[in-house]
Amino acid sequence: YLFRLGVLGVGVSCEAWDPHSPGEERMAGIFGGADMLVLSGGNDIGAYPKRDRFERALLEYALKQGKKILGICRGMQMIAQHFGVEIMPSDHEIKQPHILQECSQSGLHHSVHSYHGFCIKQAPHGFRVLARVGDEIEAMQNRQILALMWHPERERDEKSIAADSALLRAFICNQN
Repeated sequence: YLFRLGVLGVGVSCEAWDPHSPGEERMAGIFGGADMLVLSGGNDIGAYPKRDRFERALLEYALKQGKKILGICRGMQMIAQHFGVEIMPSDHEIKQPHILQECSQSGLHHSVHSYHGFCIKQAPHGFRVLARVGDEIEAMQNRQILALMWHPERERDEKSIAADSALLRAFICNQN
């Protein structure tokens, strides 16, 4: 998905990471000159502690180095937790489409699919809420981070794909 947006990515597994020696040099090696960290979706936070520790270390390094950070679903939850926001059970039906309620004149008012069982209802300090579904935050952003609770790579509706692509391109190219 990111490649179609003109972003070259490299996957990194937590299996090769030694949590007892995270060190700056090791983190710099993992990033290898990358400009952006993508925290992807997947299992719930707490279900795989090694992944949680690895992603927290990546997030802390990326923040300290001023790297852009894109959080998708679980990634948004990880970001929210990092900034002290409580994760709570979602009221959404999983795998069902929802229409985004635009906030902050974001232009986001399209259909997205939810695959998450948890949500956030309050944005961390310094974040602008871009979209909600009911009282749950679906998208938020600050100068360094864009976080989405839906999976843009799974959308099939042309309007949704176009809206997601425009949002991500603007973030990646600093046009927001």
